[in-house]
Amino acid sequence: MNTAIPLSSPSVPSAAGSVPAGHWKLPAGRALSLHPRERGVLEIALGRAWITVAGAHCASADLVLEAGEYLVVEPGRHVVIEPWAGAGWPAVAFRWDVEPAVQAGPLSA
Repeated sequence: MNTAIPLSSPSVPSAAGSVPAGHWKLPAGRALSLHPRERGVLEIALGRAWITVAGAHCASADLVLEAGEYLVVEPGRHVVIEPWAGAGWPAVAFRWDVEPAVQAGPLSA
């Protein structure tokens, strides 16, 4: 069961157990796992999030992203998103999009 709340209508239909593209709000005390099958972009819209990224052939890494920052996520990675308290808002709002074309980003998982 997803713990994220849609802030707008998703732009891509949801597959069973997945988070479709769109804007989402994740309340404090909750976490959300993403297992993308395609390259995607996770962008923080409001608040701050603790992001853990792991993959089958790489060590896990923890990042803190704030509003306006984004992370390009490669297929096969496991991403866990959690709101980070103290950002002035107890939840995090984020956007998840499948990336249709190769795009250079400041961070890549």
